[in-house]
Amino acid sequence: MTTQQGRLETLIEILGDRDILQLQRDDLRYYRDTLRKLPPNRKKSPLYKGKSISQILAMSPATTLSIKTVNVTVEAVASMFEWGIREGLLTANPAKALQIKDTRRDIDLREAFTQEDITLLFSPQTFTESSVKHPSFYWAPLIGLYTGMRLEEICQLHCSDIRQEQNIWYIDINTDHHDKRLKNRNAFRKIPVHSDLLAYGFIKYVDRMKLNGQERLFPELRKTEKCPKYGHMVSNFFSRYIERCGITGKKSFHSLRHTFSDFFKRLNLHTDVFRQIFGHEIPHLATRQYGSEFPVSQCYQEIISHLDVHKK
Repeated sequence: MTTQQGRLETLIEILGDRDILQLQRDDLRYYRDTLRKLPPNRKKSPLYKGKSISQILAMSPATTLSIKTVNVTVEAVASMFEWGIREGLLTANPAKALQIKDTRRDIDLREAFTQEDITLLFSPQTFTESSVKHPSFYWAPLIGLYTGMRLEEICQLHCSDIRQEQNIWYIDINTDHHDKRLKNRNAFRKIPVHSDLLAYGFIKYVDRMKLNGQERLFPELRKTEKCPKYGHMVSNFFSRYIERCGITGKKSFHSLRHTFSDFFKRLNLHTDVFRQIFGHEIPHLATRQYGSEFPVSQCYQEIISHLDVHKK
């Protein structure tokens, strides 16, 4: 059964095998709201397999479909109605613009890692460059942990983005090459390289890539038509790695960014310098021009030097 067939089957299960011309806006709204109450993988889970929609709803599942999954499903149904309109079979689309607005803040969607999680994930005895298939699987998580950078910001780095100023190594996040994209203007920034990354051999890795004639820091990462971002391989690897480490909860590569933020929040260091490093707007400097940012040395001394990921 294809994904689209499965969606149609669920639509019929919820609304009944009715004439599509009779379906109204309220029917599709009920369909959307019912999806939100259903558990994921209900047809495969031993707990729900073989049960009707009404039986499953009566069980009040603790874990239900995410807003994103519901919205994708509703959008797919809406596209089927649109096809019917184009073919002259229908005159209206009752599923149009029925997506649920996700009002949760981004920080609520993924959890930060605990200190125990960090110990499990980054044990120097088990997590090494030689223990993973690609260098990016090793370096990208470490960079995320020590800089708070977004996944795509890391995966699109070029070797030339690792620079030195007043004997301080830093990562220059920019769009100097055509293949780079940044979230917004605040994402343009310079982040000092933590002493732990230097000790792990990060600069040696960068030099090795340069000697090999590589332009990009992680040339094994490629954009594809299906996945138009560099980070999809690293994201998939790290999600599986989290699971293998026995770590539970809503945690993913992006949790490294939350972990970085939480560390400095506990130290009461969510200062303007931190906001610059983190790529967030500095409210009272919202109109500041490029070039007026805090210097790398100050970013290192006031923020990065205080980061101790192994401190319990």
